[in-house]
Amino acid sequence: MKILLVHNHYRHPGGEDIVFQAEKALLRVNGHDVVEYIEDNRRIGGIGAVATALQTLWSFSTQRRMDRVLREGRVDIAHFHNTFPLISPSVYYTCRERGIPVVQTLHNFRMLCPGANFFRGGRVCEDCIGKFVPWPGMIHGCYRSSRSQTTVAAAMFTLHRVLGTWRTKIDAYIALSEFARERFISGGIPGEKIHVKPNFVHPDPGIGEGIGDYALYLGRLSAEKGLGTLLLAWGNLSGIPLKVAGDGPLMPELKAHIMKHTLDSVELLGHRSREHVFTLIKHARFLVFPSECYENFPVSIVEAFACGVPVIASSIGSTAEIVHHEQTGLLFSPGDWEGLADNARQLWSRPGEAKRMGAEGRAEFEKKYTAHSNYNRLLGIYETMI
Repeated sequence: MKILLVHNHYRHPGGEDIVFQAEKALLRVNGHDVVEYIEDNRRIGGIGAVATALQTLWSFSTQRRMDRVLREGRVDIAHFHNTFPLISPSVYYTCRERGIPVVQTLHNFRMLCPGANFFRGGRVCEDCIGKFVPWPGMIHGCYRSSRSQTTVAAAMFTLHRVLGTWRTKIDAYIALSEFARERFISGGIPGEKIHVKPNFVHPDPGIGEGIGDYALYLGRLSAEKGLGTLLLAWGNLSGIPLKVAGDGPLMPELKAHIMKHTLDSVELLGHRSREHVFTLIKHARFLVFPSECYENFPVSIVEAFACGVPVIASSIGSTAEIVHHEQTGLLFSPGDWEGLADNARQLWSRPGEAKRMGAEGRAEFEKKYTAHSNYNRLLGIYETMI
């Protein structure tokens, strides 16, 4: 099978970029001929704000390039990961004109929320769901704290809703969880077109040795990730070291808070390579995932499962679907630092329980999140479309 993979890389690489690369490698190792169409947001500075805005709505130049790729490549199916902002949904029309089936992975909630994560003002916000024009997001400037940029994102969504793009030009959607699937259905995406296929971890990092001698936070350092809750919990814990791996806009604030409150047990590691990340996970007693927004599918949780490490997570969105309370980890209410602290004490003081949960997480990984199971699901979706 010859597959066209389409992706608009972000300026700062994130989870979507990792998944794109992983699925590309997965298809190639299984003998498929993969053609790529790539854009990169680092080009935006050379294009200009107005041109970028127009291209986000409808890109004739991308259509011409895409038509050439389809004509020369003779692909069987086109699989899109991200089209925002430079590729634009106009390329779905080009594929339809060439008779190429279109699959779109729903990595985030941008079709329903201009900010893409249902988070505003420190809380979950669903104000734009069900609205033909997502005007609340425009008023609040939910995308990059900019009303003008949010208006562009909202205009793109509205234009293609008017044109029927989401319903008629995409043959299949891939949601990463049942929670995400239900949200997209509530936002008007036809349920019969949405398949659920979670992300995966490859290569298998293997199980760590021992029970770990610290807690680990792994991810972006931003408000919606629950870092405030994390630090409040650790300000009321003693004897449990916490390593924080990742970078983001809250780094200066976190450093200041740690110094002010003398949180000697908390160590900020900054960005770490993927190889180092797995080393950190394998030597952790447990992973902490305190996010306060609707996560689509947190790969770090599955990475912990793969390493045989349990997860303490906030019970919100797909996270509550992935982590099974008292089986593969522990759940607490979003923003409840006392609940988080209690869970941390429980797993720290009961290493046998932590080890049991880690083993159950590993079994969950082997059942649902390996490259083999993911490939079978993906191929099944492709074959249905073709």
